[in-house]
Amino acid sequence: MHLQICTTIKKQITKINLIMKKNTFLTICLSLFLAGGLFSQTTWYVTAGSNGGSNETGDGSDAFPFATPVKAHASAAAGDIIIIDGEVIQPGTINVTKSLTFTGINNAAIIDNTGALQGRVFNINANDVSLTFNDLGFKNFEKKDASGATVTGEIGVVLNTNGKTGVTLAFNNCIFVGNKSTTAGALFINGGTVATLTNCLFKENQAEKQGGALHIIESNVTMTRCTFYKNKTTSTTGNLNAGVMFVNGSTSTVSIDYCTFYQNTTGAANQDYGAIRTDNGNTTVTNSLFYDNKTNNDTSPASDWGAGPSGTQVFTYSIGEWISGNVDNRTNFISFVK
Repeated sequence: MHLQICTTIKKQITKINLIMKKNTFLTICLSLFLAGGLFSQTTWYVTAGSNGGSNETGDGSDAFPFATPVKAHASAAAGDIIIIDGEVIQPGTINVTKSLTFTGINNAAIIDNTGALQGRVFNINANDVSLTFNDLGFKNFEKKDASGATVTGEIGVVLNTNGKTGVTLAFNNCIFVGNKSTTAGALFINGGTVATLTNCLFKENQAEKQGGALHIIESNVTMTRCTFYKNKTTSTTGNLNAGVMFVNGSTSTVSIDYCTFYQNTTGAANQDYGAIRTDNGNTTVTNSLFYDNKTNNDTSPASDWGAGPSGTQVFTYSIGEWISGNVDNRTNFISFVK
């Protein structure tokens, strides 16, 4: 009897040990899988040739960085991080087909390839792409031909979402300075893109029409603590202006909070097309300041926000000099309202 009990106990212990071994093996496999997922993300480095960057001898490591962002993009896989160290030149366009994070260090900026062929910096070329930009500048881009002459027709010279679906963008502590396009001086955002801009500066960007800095169509854009200074449009036709941003599309939703708009101008004298022009969609401005934004190349009266009759517009807890009567809801604000 005792022998039978002992045999039964031994069998149960053997089963328990086998189960524990299996569980331990599965745990190890799961840990390795998770670790592989965590560590599969690669960080690539880019710095100027004068700082040791090279597309020929570099491998994208911290010790042997690449010289241009386009080289890092070609080498990177979805989910990777690209570190931009200092100011680097970007010749040509990066056709983005994967989700990436670009982070700047040491006053990083991607700058125009002066005197050579240059187009848009980032061209979204695939659906469901997510891009994050941290602590990075974009300076002096303008579409040029091989001789360095300006070419018209560019829309969004820094970035164009190109109507691709499922795109998400985040710009944190970024600077856009001196960029020029025919439409949308820096960013063209459309196709249902979801974008956030936080603590960004748009300075002296220029377009002929429809947004000296941004043009937004059928997208969801949130701007917080951003500054827009001396951006402009040059067209003298009223309905083609908007010194800072042009918003259109019935599904567009734009939220502007704690932002400053200062000394932005339009080429036309029409007061309905000032720093912001909203032709449709839902735009909300809160806790923001508009000052010294003017029409007619800075010679005509102030114009902060001109709006069409479509969509729903809100201006609250903010200060401006001229806000269109088409802005539907105006509460707790200071402004000379049309």
